[in-house]
Amino acid sequence: MQDMVRILHDNWPESIEAYRLNNVIGLANPVSDQDVKVLRKKNVNTFVEIAPNIVYAPIGGGAASSGISIDVVRQADFIKKRLEELECAVLENIEEIAEKAREKGISLPKKPRFELKEQEGKSYAVEVNTRIGVPL
Repeated sequence: MQDMVRILHDNWPESIEAYRLNNVIGLANPVSDQDVKVLRKKNVNTFVEIAPNIVYAPIGGGAASSGISIDVVRQADFIKKRLEELECAVLENIEEIAEKAREKGISLPKKPRFELKEQEGKSYAVEVNTRIGVPL
């Protein structure tokens, strides 16, 4: 299991450079491949010691305690934050949105409901009843 990191280090160290731990002389308790196997099943991340002064953190960031990839967790957190920002943009500008709709002869319902739509790389809030779209 750890051989893959050794192969990458020996042949393409730049590909995993971001995961190399600087100023680390070694692991107090080096882990075997069997240890790694057991720990992974329990969603525990391990470090890999290639040689003295060469230690790598989990490639790709490892896994969260739930077993989900840390990279996937970060992406989900980013998307959630972005959706919350877009929702706030609509809520904070609802009066302006309603005014622009009225200028087009459209009245928003008392309780408008918006859905996020993507088109040609752009995001829009589209009110479900009137189908009026607002660029975000």
